Amino acid sequence: MEWIRKLNEVSRRDVEQVGGKAAHLGELCQAGFNVPVGLVVTSAAFVEHFPVAATMQPAARPQLTKAFSDALQLAVAQTFAGFAGTFAVRSSALGEDDKARSFAGQHDTYYFISPADLEKALIDCWMSIWNPHALAYRTTLNLGPPAAMAVVIQPMLAATSSGVCFSDEPTGRFVGHALIESTWGLGAALVDGRVSPDQFFVKETTVAHRKIARKRFRVATLPGSDRRLDPVPTHLQAISSLTDEQIFSICDQAARAATYFDSPQDVEWAFDENALFILQSRPITGEYAAKQTTPPGKWVIFKPLVENFHEPLTPMTANLFAKLLPPFGRMIDGRYYLNLAMVGKCLPIRASDGDLAEILLLRQPATGFPIAWARLPALLLAGALTYLSTGILWHRTSRIQAQTLDGFRALVQTCRADAGLDAKATFIRLFYGSGVIAPITNYMFQINVSAGRYFLYLSILEKLISRFAPDFATAKIGDLVRGESDMHSSNMVRDLDSLKMLACEYDAIREAIEQKDPERLATEISTAPADHPFIAALQEFLDRYGHRCIKEMELATPRWREEPAAVIGLLQASLKSFNKSLDTRSMELAARDELHQQIGSRWKRYIVDRILQRIRYYVTLRENSRYYHTMVFDLVRHKLKLLERDLIYTGQLKCADDIF
Repeated sequence: MEWIRKLNEVSRRDVEQVGGKAAHLGELCQAGFNVPVGLVVTSAAFVEHFPVAATMQPAARPQLTKAFSDALQLAVAQTFAGFAGTFAVRSSALGEDDKARSFAGQHDTYYFISPADLEKALIDCWMSIWNPHALAYRTTLNLGPPAAMAVVIQPMLAATSSGVCFSDEPTGRFVGHALIESTWGLGAALVDGRVSPDQFFVKETTVAHRKIARKRFRVATLPGSDRRLDPVPTHLQAISSLTDEQIFSICDQAARAATYFDSPQDVEWAFDENALFILQSRPITGEYAAKQTTPPGKWVIFKPLVENFHEPLTPMTANLFAKLLPPFGRMIDGRYYLNLAMVGKCLPIRASDGDLAEILLLRQPATGFPIAWARLPALLLAGALTYLSTGILWHRTSRIQAQTLDGFRALVQTCRADAGLDAKATFIRLFYGSGVIAPITNYMFQINVSAGRYFLYLSILEKLISRFAPDFATAKIGDLVRGESDMHSSNMVRDLDSLKMLACEYDAIREAIEQKDPERLATEISTAPADHPFIAALQEFLDRYGHRCIKEMELATPRWREEPAAVIGLLQASLKSFNKSLDTRSMELAARDELHQQIGSRWKRYIVDRILQRIRYYVTLRENSRYYHTMVFDLVRHKLKLLERDLIYTGQLKCADDIF
């Protein structure tokens, strides 16, 4: 049997000699797909160096025989004549990449291998047949000991983007769609889970849905790099790694492969500049099927949350929230759902499941339904007990000065300094407070929830205005109920505006921000002295608001302190317009004066003004308490990142953000 064969000369008939990966690649070559030229070191070479391989215990590392070494050098010289680059050396085990099992990511691949290191990489690939996770995979599927390993040698591509394409989306949630997952650079980090990819769901000639991930890392793209991953330039992190033309080109190749192999395919691909290469194609196996995670019963999504947070939470974030949330709800696939049956028992009405769902989805009021008299005694008792246990907290939140809330900062700092508090314990302590006699500021989440009572006051206000001043424009009610002057979110907007105005005083910084040139901006910031007015102002902004970010509840999201580029993005958007900010205070006074004139009666004006005062107070309290309770998410993320650092050091995780 031959030790070495050309990739374009093998086919599925040779699968017992070249393994599933090489056999599929050979078929793709013969079918006209753009596959990089390559060699296959067959299973005969493996058997030559491992005469007794049928065991779950790793064999001793062999020395290549001179005859095989000479044959390998000759084949490489002839097949890659004139090639001066490096190679990718990829495993192709016997029994992998068939319809029953894929072995995806179980055996090793080596990149940027010089001709002098080919023999070492070849042996490393052979030895990976005894990788612990590969053996565990075999045990799980009752496959018995490994048989033999072939190896594919191909030129290294300078991949600008790469990834996988499922010709049929494998979870069954998007029937009739193809799914592409892509990232910058090489796709190895995507395949083994080190990088979160962009996702594109494609049906025929339409991209039905796309999810652009923040791609913070990519596989090191330079030979000899001492890092597993390189940072992705800031301006590329949040943009699509594929154009629509590239998306459809990939889908076309995946569809062709599915037709050729007569089964849905999982295709690995890469773009080297504008050329699309197919790196692998294997059947989509049952292991990709979505697990059934929906518990029994009827569940309705919690609409207020999903309206403001569209993407599902990462598993770590969802798991921690599940430790805190009350039992009438549950995290399912990263989103919070309400238990229809349990919530129905808490309402004093008789309604069908459909009507209850409409009520919970805020599509209709809980009025006009028959009263469930039998439930009233139990509900009244439960209400009384709830008031006795939490009512005092609600009363204490009705008169809090804005500066008093800052006491929560000290509690957060205490928890940060306590190395004995892990992420879960920190979350629970800061969420539930620390005793009934603790300062009210220890209950920041409860303060935030209690401030939501302004919705009730707002409903009363709207009814009174419709009765006392029916001609008053409903649209102007928003001007009446703006928060007070000491609201942190308003202060942040003003501080950002001041930062923008300061940036405009320095042409180099302003132009870098306007042109969205992060490299130039980084240079300007790094070369500016520490006491440069803009640098100092930016640092002051981050000191004050660095714990904030977009999607603050998602613990995987970097805070502004970690990635100031997000603040620069806000400045970029702000610089597009220099229209003078609206004087909201003047608009409020004008609307109130108009309302007073229409009401006329002094005592009616007094009632309306008192309700307005309460609404503004609770709107401000809600925003200010959010400023502080987001410090909790920042701290819990910090605790998780410390744990992740230790797990990476001990080899239990691979890279940053894996913990989420």
